[in-house]
Amino acid sequence: MKRIKRIAFFITAMCMLFCLVLSSTDWVIKEEVADVKKISVCVALEERPGLESLKRGILETAGESRVDVNYVALPQEEITFSQISREYEGGAQAVIMLADQQQAVREYLSGERREGLMVTTNLFGGEKGVPDISFDIQGAVQELAGMIQKVHGAAGHVILLTGDGGISKEAETKLKEQCRQKGIKAVCVEGTKENILQCRESKKDTVYVGCWITETEEAAEWLKGETLYGIGFSERILDKMKEGRIAGVEAFNMYAMGVGATRQAIAVIEGGCAKDIQIPGRLVTKENLEAEEEFLVPIH
Repeated sequence: MKRIKRIAFFITAMCMLFCLVLSSTDWVIKEEVADVKKISVCVALEERPGLESLKRGILETAGESRVDVNYVALPQEEITFSQISREYEGGAQAVIMLADQQQAVREYLSGERREGLMVTTNLFGGEKGVPDISFDIQGAVQELAGMIQKVHGAAGHVILLTGDGGISKEAETKLKEQCRQKGIKAVCVEGTKENILQCRESKKDTVYVGCWITETEEAAEWLKGETLYGIGFSERILDKMKEGRIAGVEAFNMYAMGVGATRQAIAVIEGGCAKDIQIPGRLVTKENLEAEEEFLVPIH
């Protein structure tokens, strides 16, 4: 009996030792290690409102999801087909591009050698199979035109201050149509200092609308006492709103765009379907500026 007990004890001890060895060498209980995903972000070096907030949205979302981000800032002319290819060759599973690089994006997509995933931001007329994270300009202009009609009536005169950028052109077209539908007389004027000063002298009781950030910022410098609205948001616009120089803007959250672009890239790397996402705007006025602080903080 004692011999049997000794044998049983020995077998039990050996089993426990064997299990301990297996456990310590990770043969049985294997720690799950998630693969680190790799994303490259290509942006132009030129300064633009909200770029830091966009970057912050990308990096914070990447940090939460075990994503390694290669943030590439180059002169506009150096972001080309070859640069995109180099990012994939360097191990990127997805490339997030800003809207300014439309030619580089289309050149890459039309090439014979195409690999990986591309996510674009505000690339109007986005390419098939390429998810585009863009601002909801249609919703923004509808809300802004509705407020202009409500506050100033259909009898008012509206000057749309335009620019060369893609968002500005889209907003111009959609704003003009919204004003037409609401019976508001609207004319388009290039948003330069000379044109703004000329309009001030010749047109009274006029509402001005900057079709994008640059036009709104420029108008706020030269309009005094006139009513100015805008589309887009920046620190300069925030300062001018606090000074009472801008009545209201349709603000977009660049931080949310960075989050959306990164989440979309991760989803498709993991086997999900590519889809476009629109970031909604929010009407911010002098009256609700303080109440909208939580929405605006990520922007500035």
